[in-house]
Order: sequence, then structure tokens, then C-alpha cells
Amino acid sequence: MERLKLTKGFFCLLSLVVLTQCHFSSLSSDFREGKEDVAEKRYPAAVKKLERVIRRDPEGELGVEAARLAAKVAHYEIKDYKKAIEFYNHLVNYSGVDAERKESQKRIAEIYFENLNEYKKSIEEFNKLLALKNTKDEAISYKLKIGKANFYLNNFFQAESEVDSAIKLADEKEAQFELLQFLASIYYNTKRIYEAIK
Repeated sequence: MERLKLTKGFFCLLSLVVLTQCHFSSLSSDFREGKEDVAEKRYPAAVKKLERVIRRDPEGELGVEAARLAAKVAHYEIKDYKKAIEFYNHLVNYSGVDAERKESQKRIAEIYFENLNEYKKSIEEFNKLLALKNTKDEAISYKLKIGKANFYLNNFFQAESEVDSAIKLADEKEAQFELLQFLASIYYNTKRIYEAIK
């Protein structure tokens, strides 16, 4: 009886090992084929295979590597910006590298701002970046983009507020010039011509 229990336990353990090996082998195969598709410029097929890897191993090393590659393909090759955002979000959530998580968050914000013209979403995403540790130049850049997004949404008061706070950070003439030029546009569009001229 004891021997039968041990035999059953051994076969269960062996089955688990075999299933795990098959799962990992299948993941590796999908990932390898996805990379080959990218190399051969079969981008839609590559994205499908890489997505399969991400779904099956979201937190694992292969899942993160697949998201990294799929984000680049979706963003730069097939210009499927919504898909690119999904992959960058995956990196924000699962990458073990702080710099990569921050860079992915930046790409999400920029896609909403520059490619999709979804200014409300871009404001949310740039605000997430502002909550992180940033250099002075990064903070100025994010505030300017938030200001421009508000401007495009006709939220002129908020746009002006963002630019004013960026001007306080700017100590280089070039950065100050760009910020003041944008502030003049806000004044002009809100019929404060004298301030705009000044």
C-alpha cells in the first residue's frame, strides 16, 4: 500500500515536470518564432506570437521580453498605437528595471499626446510621470506637454498654470524661450493681447 502511494506520487511529480517542460518549450518556441517573424518583417504574425507568450507568461522573463519586442514592433513598424500602449503598460507593470518602467510610461504619454491626440489621457499619463523622480529638464518637458494638452482642450487657465510652474523651474534661456512663446500663445488665444506682446 505504501509502495503504491509512493509510485502514484512519483508519477504525479513526473507528469508535472513533463507538463512544465512542454509549457516552457512551447513558450520558447512561440518567442523564437516571433523574433524570426520580426527579422523577416512579418510584423502582424510576430505580434500575435509575442502576445501569446505574454498571455501565458505575463510576469516571467519571456513574457517581459516578448512585451519589449512587441511594443517596438507595434509602435514603430506597424504603428498600431493602441497595441503599443498595451505592451508598454505590460512593461510598466512587470519589468524589473526602473528605468525601463519609466521609459515605457513616457512612451505611453507621448503616444496619447502625439499619435492619438487623446489629450485627456495624455495629461493623466504625464501626471504619472511627474509623480516619479525626474530631472529638472524632464519635469519642464512634462509640464509643457500637459500645458499644451490643456491648451488643445481649451482649458486655458490650466495650460497657463502648468507653463507658469515650468517657467519657475527653467534656468536655461532656450527652455525659457519655448515656455514664454507658448505662454504668449495662451495670452493671445484668451484675448490678452498686451500680455502676449510683452
